[in-house]
Amino acid sequence: MNRQISTTILVVALAAALSGFVLAEAPTDPIAQRKADALKFIADVERLYPYFDLKGIKKDWEGRKGDWRRRAESLQNDQELVVLFGDCIEALRDGSAKLDGLSVTPTARIPEYWSGLSFGEPDDKRVLLVTDATWCYPEAKMGAEVLTIDGKNPRVILKETADMLWRRGGNFSSPQRATWLAWKFGLRGGRDDVHKVVLQIGKVKSEITTANALFIKLDPKLETKMPDMKTTNSNKFCSYKLLDGGIGYVCLSWMMPTGESAINEAMKAMGMPPNYIIDISDAGGSDYCTLAGLTPYRDHIVALIGPGTTGFGELYARDLVTNCGAKLFGAQTAGAASVTETMDLPRRLGKLIYSVSSQQGLGKPIEFNGITPDVRTYYDQKELVAGISVPLEAAKKHFAPKKK
Repeated sequence: MNRQISTTILVVALAAALSGFVLAEAPTDPIAQRKADALKFIADVERLYPYFDLKGIKKDWEGRKGDWRRRAESLQNDQELVVLFGDCIEALRDGSAKLDGLSVTPTARIPEYWSGLSFGEPDDKRVLLVTDATWCYPEAKMGAEVLTIDGKNPRVILKETADMLWRRGGNFSSPQRATWLAWKFGLRGGRDDVHKVVLQIGKVKSEITTANALFIKLDPKLETKMPDMKTTNSNKFCSYKLLDGGIGYVCLSWMMPTGESAINEAMKAMGMPPNYIIDISDAGGSDYCTLAGLTPYRDHIVALIGPGTTGFGELYARDLVTNCGAKLFGAQTAGAASVTETMDLPRRLGKLIYSVSSQQGLGKPIEFNGITPDVRTYYDQKELVAGISVPLEAAKKHFAPKKK
């Protein structure tokens, strides 16, 4: 009997001790609880994230951490807590990291707008308009050369914007992707921002005043495709056209499992030509796309890539090379292809998806580095003026008969 009493007393004492421990670790005050959640999140991300050194962002992270800790002292609600989580994720500059399945709606961020102008390079000195913006500025024709922006060299302005985006951080994994965002969404900023832009086509110069009226969002419809292209039934993001010389041109702007069937459909519709240009220069995606239909065409494929090629698009570019012997033309890809894992946020607020390792590219990891093209290509001004927005000429020349 005495042994039973002693055991009961011991259990009660242990329960009391554990109860006190739990109370010490889990504050009942909501502000104290949110502070604890925030500090744990910061510490967990710092412990788990693998790319601080690769991306050179450790010093920046340490500099921001003091502000996050100060904010953690007085978080008034879970919406503010989730915003702090989001700011930590943006500082990672990682296209794969994100908050998911949130149980609260974070407070809205100040939106960014852009002018409707998108820029591209005909070489490493000049700047061209690469989409038609005559619907808002009559003089802003595709292919027009941009001489100045606010009286300055346009490349200087665009570089300043790209540098600002990289310093600020966001859902992108590399400086080349930040540069692409600066050029694609030209003159981005506040709703009331205006700029003076001088354009030239031939010998005709014109000046326009831009207005930032368009909300920034990634939208495949922004891309201007080659005239007379057809869309496959299998996939609305796959379009095609048979070019002169028996070259099949296929543009895939979103990667998904139906991509292979769509490409096979396009190949058959074009009569199974012997050579192919696969344009994935603006291909992101939601899933992997296989390419068995293209493997018989080894060494007869050129793929167009660029900073708009991200994630599953980068894996597709890699596999076109390794499985089909494809040549890559264009520019460095986005460098945003990682293996991810998931971590629960506190109090069932949602989940954090974070990178743990990079997908392997062609001789080096894809994350941050991207995939390097075999041939660096540029926009062609004549093609743009004619309504074509993709740098095809170098790729087409690859298939031209070799002179003896």
